[in-house]
Amino acid sequence: GLNQEQEPEIRKEVSYIVSVFSAIEMKKVKTKREAKNASIDLFLDEPWDTLKVQILAKISASLAPHQLNYKHYTVTYHINRILPKPGLTITTQADFDGMVKRVKGLATKTPVVNLTVVQDITDPQQEKRKKTRKEAEAILPGNEKKLKNIQLLCARWTCPKTDSACASTHCYIFPGTEEHLPLNHEQIDCWTAAMCKDGKESTLSEAATLQKPPNHCLFDVSNAKGAVLSPVLQHRLESAQAKSSSLSAPIFNFLIGGELVNLFQPQTLTAANGQGPVAHPSSVEASLLPSTHLPGQDMTVTDFCNMYKLDDDIATKLSSHSFKDAQLLCFISFSDLKDMDFKIGKVAALHDAVEKWSILNA
Repeated sequence: GLNQEQEPEIRKEVSYIVSVFSAIEMKKVKTKREAKNASIDLFLDEPWDTLKVQILAKISASLAPHQLNYKHYTVTYHINRILPKPGLTITTQADFDGMVKRVKGLATKTPVVNLTVVQDITDPQQEKRKKTRKEAEAILPGNEKKLKNIQLLCARWTCPKTDSACASTHCYIFPGTEEHLPLNHEQIDCWTAAMCKDGKESTLSEAATLQKPPNHCLFDVSNAKGAVLSPVLQHRLESAQAKSSSLSAPIFNFLIGGELVNLFQPQTLTAANGQGPVAHPSSVEASLLPSTHLPGQDMTVTDFCNMYKLDDDIATKLSSHSFKDAQLLCFISFSDLKDMDFKIGKVAALHDAVEKWSILNA
């Protein structure tokens, strides 16, 4: 018979629809993720390496990663009505051959394959650059020098006293007098800032060395012995003194003998017009802290009782009435101690301890 000419086999062209998701997008809720879309047109008989190179090119155009590596991405494919979502991964030559087999079975001449590319991790080099930049911004040259000065100051001026004798961890000791000035955050910050000036501004830095604090009111000798109160306690003390000074009735300073004798007796005052006794105002009741003194060093009630060798039941009773700080003892009156069921001997011991702890308001 006659030889019939065979028609050449028509090469099938595949249209790949590529959706690229960055690692940041994948952290979002699924409904709010936005992909970078692209398309690739290749003949079906093209090798796997050609498709891989084209996918990497689309990733580079969409995400611009510092390092382009196929292993940093999860690539899956699905074919409408043949292989539904989420589809199968395409990582190796075997995966590619499986996809080609499915596409060859399609009747259409221009099949469509959907590729989904997901970035597994953010670019390691990019994350490293961000971290380095943040650290550089956080520790500027000035801050680095200041931090070093803080470490030097804390190491140099660690308080040698025991915790029961001094509540502060760091104290400046005045030369000659051996007076202790507890160093708080504000004082350390002022000292280190003055040291960083390197003599450029003589107002603070003339004496600002590791051995000498700056010429500043925060380092005045009058602030030693714990005379610096916290803002809250200072405000309460000033309020109490203002109320006492505004009363028309006289204020009595009781000696310990008289206080103990009259401790469990009603206290009255003579009215300003001399027409008989009136009730003693609570604001002028005899207080544990004499009006001529200021509160002493700030510490806990437990440390206060230990320092002045008070019985454990005194500390227990004060704690049961929510007295946690020694500064609060200046607001206790003798009638308050009576209501708290203190015995006369315990009152005397507590009064004596408060007098020793307080500071004369010269």
